[in-house]
Amino acid sequence: MSKRGTLRDAEPQRTPTRERANRRGPRLFADYQPGASRGERLDARSGLRVREARVDDAAELGRLSAARDGGDPSERADGFVRAMRASSARRDRIWVADVADEPIAYGKIHYFVPAAGSPPNAAPEGWYLAGMIVDPAFRRRGVGRILTTERLLWIASHSTSAYYFVNALNRASIDLHAAFGFIELTRSFWYPGATFTGGPGILFRRDTAASARPV
Repeated sequence: MSKRGTLRDAEPQRTPTRERANRRGPRLFADYQPGASRGERLDARSGLRVREARVDDAAELGRLSAARDGGDPSERADGFVRAMRASSARRDRIWVADVADEPIAYGKIHYFVPAAGSPPNAAPEGWYLAGMIVDPAFRRRGVGRILTTERLLWIASHSTSAYYFVNALNRASIDLHAAFGFIELTRSFWYPGATFTGGPGILFRRDTAASARPV
């Protein structure tokens, strides 16, 4: 039996939700529903595991990425493989949350260094949280918080600060990161390739000397 078959047997009620989410096409942000929950919170006792991504996770990561952002899942999977095998992988790391060894979410970090000649308002050098996606069927069950905690623990062992930027309309993401102590730095900054639809971007910073656990 495949890994996907095992998970479907364990959680048959989740499949229709995932299929509906895929049919609706990509969405920019999760719905903003403070305090909302879809059931029991997932953690190690319920089989949730957080680990660094492997090349054999690429197909599932491609599916998750395409379901939210559009595009061809196989092409996105190939992109993950290239990223994990690239010489720059030391500056780009990916964590996966899985159940029964099937990825249900992932989150990235990236070490950014402004290139020579960057605009004066270029974002500062450092480690950035980036690109977290949780399968719609498993949202609002604590997965995003656990992925964020693990990434911040890693950053704290390598740097004195962590950064993160987001569209001002993404209230769910802003609330999540505020619980970890992220403080707004500016709404006027430049980061290569970053664009924001419908609202301004906000750059946040967090002192990694603070606890990596949410408050």
